[in-house]
Amino acid sequence: ENETPTPPATEKTVNQTDIKKKFMELSAKGKKAEAKAIILPHASKISEIPDEKCSEIYEKLVALEG
Repeated sequence: ENETPTPPATEKTVNQTDIKKKFMELSAKGKKAEAKAIILPHASKISEIPDEKCSEIYEKLVALEG
C-alpha cells in the first residue's frame, strides 16, 4: 500500500549494497586484495563510499572480474 513508485531507470543507480555484493563475489574468486585496492582510495569501508562514487567503483570492480 505504501510503496514508493520507482522512477523509470535510464541508467541503473548503483549503491553500496551492489558494491558489497560484487566485493563478496570477487573475494570468493580470490580477488579480495584487488577489490579492496579499488575501494580504499575512496573510503575505508564500503558503507562510507559516497553515492556519487558508487557507479565508478562498481564499474572498476566489474572490470576486475575480467
